[in-house]
Amino acid sequence: MTAGRRCVWPAILTLALCAASADDPEVLVRDIVAGPGLRADRAAERLRFLGPERAGPLLRPLLSNPQARVREAASAALVVVRDRASEPALRLCLDDEDWEVRRNCAQALGNLRSRPAGSALARHLEADSNVRVRKACATALGETGARGEALAKAARRDAELEVRLAALDALAKSPGLRESGSEKVDAMLQALLSDASEMVRFGAARALAWRGAAAGRTFLAGAVRGADGEKSRRAVSILADVPNPWAGELLAGASASPDADTRFEAARALARRGDARGRAALHAMAGERGASADAVRARKALESLGDSDVARPVP
Repeated sequence: MTAGRRCVWPAILTLALCAASADDPEVLVRDIVAGPGLRADRAAERLRFLGPERAGPLLRPLLSNPQARVREAASAALVVVRDRASEPALRLCLDDEDWEVRRNCAQALGNLRSRPAGSALARHLEADSNVRVRKACATALGETGARGEALAKAARRDAELEVRLAALDALAKSPGLRESGSEKVDAMLQALLSDASEMVRFGAARALAWRGAAAGRTFLAGAVRGADGEKSRRAVSILADVPNPWAGELLAGASASPDADTRFEAARALARRGDARGRAALHAMAGERGASADAVRARKALESLGDSDVARPVP
């Protein structure tokens, strides 16, 4: 063995030992507590990826540390670690004086889909002074599938648009909230179809559509068929993901819209849903006379869908 090769092994061993110590949970926790600084930030980042069995028991005590930055780092790590045993501590920390800790705890509880946290999350959704905490609570309630009425109330009353939209998004996306159903929630959402904010009106229509309520279908059908191209396209973007057969029928009608952008977006959405009518409409656009912008984007859409038989524009 050459001298050059003999010199390599101590360096490799040193690197291995450094890597091992860098992943030692107790060392990482000490670095977090000893911060602030880049070392503490890196320690918190590395601790996130050690898993709940190794990281959870060390992170939980840090939630009651007197230093806010330590509680922030620990709660942020628990968002990713997803330690089920930390649920009680996370629920308590929803009352922390630091808004970042409260937000992180709400996100962590949402990731754990903690139904027992529903009451505390609903309380902070309604009364927390920080908009980012309220928004995180709305999203978390959607993940847990609990407190649909609290979300509908926030969508109607919160002073901040982003919280209202987060609540509506949660009502649309949460399978638990959709399956449980609630005539009261549907009635509250239906009232929002005449809200002063257009974004809220469409958000409410989306939530109703996902919940299978007729009012959502009626609102979106009117928007799709209306003369306002921007509203038509917004309705099309919502219908693209609505898991109900009637959404496909509305998209099929929109694929023949006089508005070129609405026509294209509807055809593409329909094709992505696996409906042959969407591909047929895109093929018709791709084969239009001349290399128009509409023909070009239809060809690109078909190619992105893996369609090898794309019509060439007629010269």
